[in-house]
Amino acid sequence: LNPASLRKQIAYVPQQYDFFEGSIIDNLRLCNPIATEEEIRIALDLAVASEEIARLPDGIHTCITRYSVNALPANLTLRLSLARLYLHTAPILLIDEISNTILSGRAGKNLKDYLARNKGNRTCIMVTYREDFLKMADTIVLMQRGQSPVVGSPDTMMNIVLEAA
Repeated sequence: LNPASLRKQIAYVPQQYDFFEGSIIDNLRLCNPIATEEEIRIALDLAVASEEIARLPDGIHTCITRYSVNALPANLTLRLSLARLYLHTAPILLIDEISNTILSGRAGKNLKDYLARNKGNRTCIMVTYREDFLKMADTIVLMQRGQSPVVGSPDTMMNIVLEAA
């Protein structure tokens, strides 16, 4: 597989967020170079990041570096990563264990709504222990260190998963 072609097929929200030297809008456009400012505004609203970004010196045009991104609030960097997910129209979504702080608020509700709207049209692989997100799954794969994975529907897996958490 061509690595560049493969990367275009996956929208990814990692546990460790990577941002590159440039403005916030430049970083968001890495996943969708032709995104309009309106599309970016909508993605930031869904990620509940608009107000916080508006308070930055230059808003979405605020420049960040690999080092200054550490000065941003951790929840904002996660929300920016979520905004990238909303901007990327890839058929595969990978979401790696988002903090409960985010998932319990409006950003979590927006993510649930987004996943529900895209169900059947995009494949989502999400690492989570949250029951509300697990119930949205078609299939749950329980992976525990030193054990074989257990696979099943949410109905059959919910008790096993909740016990493991």
